[in-house]
Amino acid sequence: MGISSISAMMCLAFTGVTGYLLIPEISTYGARAVNGLVLRARLREGLQAGEGFSSRLDDSRDSRRKASIKTIAFVYLEGGVMALSKPADAVLRIGVARKSYETIRKSLVFKGCNATVESLCQASLPILAICLGIVWIATGSLVAGIVSVPAIVLISVISASKDQEKHDQAVLVQLPDTMRAIGIYYGSGLTLVQAFDQVSGETPDPLGRSLKLVASDAKAGKSIDEALAALMERESLGEIAFLAVCLEIQQQTGGQLKPLLDRAARSVVRSRHLKDELRVKTAQSRLSARVVAVLPICIFLLMAIANPSYIVGFFSSGAGLAMFAVACSMELAGIVMVRKILNLDIGYGGRQ
Repeated sequence: MGISSISAMMCLAFTGVTGYLLIPEISTYGARAVNGLVLRARLREGLQAGEGFSSRLDDSRDSRRKASIKTIAFVYLEGGVMALSKPADAVLRIGVARKSYETIRKSLVFKGCNATVESLCQASLPILAICLGIVWIATGSLVAGIVSVPAIVLISVISASKDQEKHDQAVLVQLPDTMRAIGIYYGSGLTLVQAFDQVSGETPDPLGRSLKLVASDAKAGKSIDEALAALMERESLGEIAFLAVCLEIQQQTGGQLKPLLDRAARSVVRSRHLKDELRVKTAQSRLSARVVAVLPICIFLLMAIANPSYIVGFFSSGAGLAMFAVACSMELAGIVMVRKILNLDIGYGGRQ
């Protein structure tokens, strides 16, 4: 029996064990997915019928299928896999892993998935195991399969960071006009909650969705301070915290809100222009840093595919393992140092 046959049998056995662990969850996920689809369909029909948009009910088959797949995926990520809770807890004890999953979780929140770090880690373990098995079978190298796992996580984190950056940029563009609108509505006699409710209906996503949640929290019984605190937790942009602090101070001390928000809006515009200028001037350095970070991983994977025996021989000795550990440490240290150099904080305590 050849090495590839043994590898295939081991991968199938590993996948079978993973599937066995998922069997108790399948019925739960199926029920949640069906309930979620039914509730979202009824909600969509009710909103569209109430607003007079009955023609939108004639969606295409592809759109409905994509919505169903998205709903099932979100239900799976939100529910996690309870059978894998202990391995997930062990993974999350590693600081880098928890931070990576937190970055991915924030990106999913913007898309409507309210997964926790724990449920996301539990749900990702079977997916990573399957990817490991596929790479192992395709290349015949266990080392290539193991290396593919952190590579997939790294790609996911980079993609999530990109989504976060796009989200923050969109919010930053919308924020000055939103500040001015809140000041105008509040000055016309509306309460702060009513002003948020009115502005949220006029502001497109992504900021409009966050403002709607603030109004919903306040209507549900939370104080405005609690609703603003939840807003700052959802949005990591420093300018959002600046808006929340301005509103909290006004609620505590009184006074006119419109002039305060007008000055804050001008400050946010200046901050946005400065960030755009910094982003342009550091674009080449950021690209170089990404290439330098990804290039060693790509070369290692190519070597593992082209000559698996060479990689296996490298890991069979203590010196090879020590060199691999030192290389990984230097790679991570370089990535952290470059990010600290390029991530310039220009105000509000925000993340760049």
